[in-house]
Amino acid sequence: MKKTVVIFSLLLVCFLHALVIQSTAEGGYWNDSDTWMGGSIPAANDDVVINGSVWPATESFCQNLTITGDGVLLHGSDSQLSGKLTVQGNLSNNGSIHSWAVSGNLEVVVCGDVYINGNVDNDLFILNGLNHQMFDCETTTFHPDEFKDTCASSDILLMTDLTLNGVDVDLGSSTLILNYNGVRHITLTSSTLENAVIVGGDGSSISNPVSTADTYLENVTADELVLSGRLKIRTSSTFGYLINQAVLTSPMYAVADLYITDRLDNYGTIDDGGDGALNIHLGGHFYNYAYFYPNQLNLVAPGPHNLWQAEGGTSIYGTSINSSVEAGDCRLVSNISFARAFINLGGNDLLMYDDRSGFGLYFNEGYLKNATIDAVSASYITMNGGDCYIEGINANCMTFKGSLQVRGATSSNIASVINIGTIGGPMYAATSLSISQRLENYGSINNAGGGSFTVYVQGDLYNYGSMNNFTKINGTLNQFVRNAGSIHGSRFILTSELGASQWYFNGSLFHSGYLIDYGVNPASQGVWQPFDGTSYGRQITIGDLAAPNTPAQISLEMVNGNQILKWSQVTGAACYKVYSSTDPSTGFTVHTTPVYDSDPDDGWVYLQITPTSDQKRFFRVVVLN
Repeated sequence: MKKTVVIFSLLLVCFLHALVIQSTAEGGYWNDSDTWMGGSIPAANDDVVINGSVWPATESFCQNLTITGDGVLLHGSDSQLSGKLTVQGNLSNNGSIHSWAVSGNLEVVVCGDVYINGNVDNDLFILNGLNHQMFDCETTTFHPDEFKDTCASSDILLMTDLTLNGVDVDLGSSTLILNYNGVRHITLTSSTLENAVIVGGDGSSISNPVSTADTYLENVTADELVLSGRLKIRTSSTFGYLINQAVLTSPMYAVADLYITDRLDNYGTIDDGGDGALNIHLGGHFYNYAYFYPNQLNLVAPGPHNLWQAEGGTSIYGTSINSSVEAGDCRLVSNISFARAFINLGGNDLLMYDDRSGFGLYFNEGYLKNATIDAVSASYITMNGGDCYIEGINANCMTFKGSLQVRGATSSNIASVINIGTIGGPMYAATSLSISQRLENYGSINNAGGGSFTVYVQGDLYNYGSMNNFTKINGTLNQFVRNAGSIHGSRFILTSELGASQWYFNGSLFHSGYLIDYGVNPASQGVWQPFDGTSYGRQITIGDLAAPNTPAQISLEMVNGNQILKWSQVTGAACYKVYSSTDPSTGFTVHTTPVYDSDPDDGWVYLQITPTSDQKRFFRVVVLN
């Protein structure tokens, strides 16, 4: 019998909890019995329906709340100027949640799902669910003064697009999911979104369509998001993959940091706010289709970084580009142009080609510092206008265009250089460039006023332009100089690899004193050689001005079990250099010694090749005269 009574009591309690309390059409104060049909003031576990204008007490509670089309939840008058209602279940608003006067405020807290099909313009709207909360807003009239989430352990599932105007949104590090049931978009006008963790993707977006309205993102984290309209980053925010279609800036007079861990696609404008500074910290790839003018672009770990710019696009302007030591390699996947941009790669690698093309960097004012460059002959650096220079560069090859300076107390080192521009040093300073394999000069290499610019050439020099700088021929293997242009005679110096040496010209002693550096006339053709009293050093050949013919009929033959590279003799050749590679377009290395024709009467030149395990090998033959 007792068991039956207990069951009946439980059923009765459940039946009582399921009661719904409705307000009268006239409404009134929450704690006034006249406000409610039947005279019962709602308890915390009651469902409530509001049919008129009702203002809650400073601490009012209900389970589920429904506001009908004629219903209004608002703050009170007289002694009840402020109110707070906690909805422990779901909220469905088809009417209005309203703050109607300057004095007093209305706070609404919802612990369950939210369905908005009416107006919301109260002071404070709070989500506080322990479980995930669905937020469904079918109107564009949800604009409380403040919108908060105070329970970061539960997610907000946005079920519709959301439009906010004049709202301060602080999600308290809660997760806002924009792709739970379709792709969702948030429109913010004259609003702030802060402390939000956003799950986006599939084109989900945040936008501000009003160019004159300030909208801020602060401490926002998103995995993938599209930004559009006009937005400002306040303090900092972090994105995995950012697709920017917005005018994205820092606030005026403030510094802001935007962290992008994976990729930035910029179709809009990224710029400093007026007298402010926007710093971009990029851990991945950069693809620029439009306008990129921030204060800094910092390339950070994990890397690597692909760098791309739309062909004919606007130059990256006024930006300092820096790379930390652990940031990883940078790879150009297009030509990129800069204006007043300052690049310091911190010693990291810069790859300036892909499988098909070499790419270049164009500067209109700015510099490139501290980079280890892997390039092909089609890769280039062009500098024009203002103060343009390189400093601390190491490269396998490079083509220089425009007008640039070489700066720095430590020499820049490049294996092979083609110059079709103007190279020099800064005024009143001593700088240098070391070239380990080959220099081809079709432009101009100069000293700056009051300074000295020294080019050290450890390989061959082909000059078709003008060289008024200090040039030191300081290799350790035989070198060839072809001067088909003009070289300043008093600044052309041969350096002995043997130390202090006598100098021989065409086999005869020319200078009997012992000198490490010896200046010669580059217009005098012949062979120079140092002698340290015991042994002879390398041969330095200064050739004639006529261009030799190109070697022809190059073939690789097997003779008595030996691989023999063979080509036709070139009239007037002093010797030949042979280069080989496994790739027909790049990576050629020179044979250790020049090749001399052992039988000038047979019309052929031969070189025995050491076999390798390579499936393919390509050869180039260069004539020295």
